[in-house]
Amino acid sequence: MGDCPKKGLQHVFDNIAAERVDAKQDGPAVQMLQQSRTQTGRQHLVEHSALALLPPALKRISQIYTTDVQQPQHQDALVWLVQFARNLCAAGDEACISLLQSGVLATVVELTDYSLHFNQAAGSLQIQKFLLQLLVNMAASSPTCSQRIWAQLFPDRLAALAEASQEETAGPLCVLLLLITKNTNACANSLCTQLPSLLNPLLDSISRNTEHTAAAGTLGLLIQHVILQQGLLQTAMITLAKQQGSGGRDRTQHPLCRQQVVLLQLLAAELEAPAGSSTPDALHKLDDSVQFLLYWVHAMSARHKQHKTNKLLATQNLEAGLQVLRALTSLEESVCQPIRLANDQLIRMLVCTLAMLAALNPIQPPRRRKDPRQPAPPQPCREQDITSGQPQEVNNGQADAVCDDVPSQKSAEPPNEDGGQAACCSVEQALSQQTADSAEELLRLAEQYPKQSPYTGYRCDLVALLANLCFQCPAVQHKVQQLGGVELILSQCQWDDENPLVREYGLWAVRNLCEGNESIQESISGLRACSTVDSPDLQQIGMQLELDGQTGKPTMVDCKT
Repeated sequence: MGDCPKKGLQHVFDNIAAERVDAKQDGPAVQMLQQSRTQTGRQHLVEHSALALLPPALKRISQIYTTDVQQPQHQDALVWLVQFARNLCAAGDEACISLLQSGVLATVVELTDYSLHFNQAAGSLQIQKFLLQLLVNMAASSPTCSQRIWAQLFPDRLAALAEASQEETAGPLCVLLLLITKNTNACANSLCTQLPSLLNPLLDSISRNTEHTAAAGTLGLLIQHVILQQGLLQTAMITLAKQQGSGGRDRTQHPLCRQQVVLLQLLAAELEAPAGSSTPDALHKLDDSVQFLLYWVHAMSARHKQHKTNKLLATQNLEAGLQVLRALTSLEESVCQPIRLANDQLIRMLVCTLAMLAALNPIQPPRRRKDPRQPAPPQPCREQDITSGQPQEVNNGQADAVCDDVPSQKSAEPPNEDGGQAACCSVEQALSQQTADSAEELLRLAEQYPKQSPYTGYRCDLVALLANLCFQCPAVQHKVQQLGGVELILSQCQWDDENPLVREYGLWAVRNLCEGNESIQESISGLRACSTVDSPDLQQIGMQLELDGQTGKPTMVDCKT
């Protein structure tokens, strides 16, 4: 570009727009694109009128491209200009505002429409990706740009982009939605009115393709910000289910669907990220989401006791919901950004969790195969969790069975500031019945939950959640003791074939119970063994356990004596 930088830029833009050179091979063009990738280079280009020269060139090549999308040279020139515009948008707020005022957004929207219309054409997916990246940089610059982009794309174009999303485009689209909704709360509320058309395709795409790790992480961030922190989890779960309707087989309002499971899995994976990287930063409406999530776990667990149809989706929802609760309560232990849920939320969560644990049959002694060489019994076919690598059971049936336990909601619109609590009144009413002030009342609540674990690791999840709840929370510690939960938790400190880590989480729960609580420490130290349990392994060798009458300690004696 020599001694006349502006003329050099003009020459490159003219050559690219007129397709006189190959954008991939032309030296000056390659040099300019490389220069635009650094902050110093972008500043140099802005100072030499790149912001004024770019819009006409982009408009000209877009007109040529939309006339004949099949020509490779059109695509190469367009890709170069879109990449260059994307990089310039990273120069700062002033650069983005300048491009916005010069009509670049209108050109980008027009190109987006054509790329969606010719979605199967060669190179269209790559162009979509760079266009979305350009919009991401513009949205990141200022709320003004975010609002203008939202006005142009929402809802139809965003829905079309979500429907056409692939591995290359799902990530940038999720980032764009996240940035816009973070900049403007009104956009977050509007997004929840279009959850099926926007989130369903993205959730489907990610659940089908386990390689979408970057997109899954960004979608998890979006779900955390828009749905969890804004108190819209109930709206999201019910709206997702409504689109899955149960057809003519059932007329109840709220079916279960696979998308609900994926949403909860993504949310759990995001909350389990290292402290300080992506923990919530706007928690004023978090309680609404936590309340509904607790109800959801309660309803999914009770579903197994009631022997309702399609337990598989209920099981997957239950497991994912418990993972979210575990992640939320573990964030309270974070040193960097601690989250303190309200005590009444913690007590409700504690009572439900203790009741579910009390309902389970006692842990059975470890099973031993007669022949060590005998292979383990076959496990049911399972599919992989898209966020954490955990296996999940495969659903071979229709994924839209009805859950008529979910409280109804008159509309899919998010609650406004005046009526936000009214949207959760039915959930509040249902949870108000899940209270207990004594061990007897706790056992009464336990009758509604299953005696057999709905899935492998269920007991472990419950004990881990209890351990988190007891951490440095005297109110929870007192409630556990009041409900007779100390002995229940102590009984989990043993090996269980179906829950390999339950002993370790049980010990952690006991540690958290005893921390700073002398009453619980004394009650545990005062426990004495009452009897022994017969062991088939000892009986095979002619031995048994008996309690020493003087010391109260178990001793091994010969069965024949």
